[in-house]
Amino acid sequence: MNARTLRKRGFTLIETVLVLAIGLGLIVGGIVFFGQAQDASDLNERTRNVVGISTEVRAQYRTAGSFPSGNITNAVKDSSSIPESQFRGVTLTGSGLQSFLLEMTGLKEKVCRRMAASDMGPGGVTNASRCSSGVLAVTYTR
Repeated sequence: MNARTLRKRGFTLIETVLVLAIGLGLIVGGIVFFGQAQDASDLNERTRNVVGISTEVRAQYRTAGSFPSGNITNAVKDSSSIPESQFRGVTLTGSGLQSFLLEMTGLKEKVCRRMAASDMGPGGVTNASRCSSGVLAVTYTR
């Protein structure tokens, strides 16, 4: 065997670096895409939960002249067909008047801000002032 035959069997340094760079780019792109897909899924799930819960609260207190004062989370949980898992991080507070507050905690700031900009159902007004700490408040009026 001569020196030329041995040289042609392996990869050059440039080829190896190029393959590693392309592979690394694909891995990083996949990680970024996966994170964005998780955020989008969380946003859709939480938005559906908020709209469903607000609809349930309105249905339960439809005949009453006003929403009760104070925390109404347990009352809604106990008398609704909404699964317990959808109330994760949700607190409902009645005003004693024509509105109630739905507060969500434990949100990523990015998800919180996107939820604040989206439609939270009829009569829903969002307050994103505490999104940096993962809290979104939505006030619903009749």
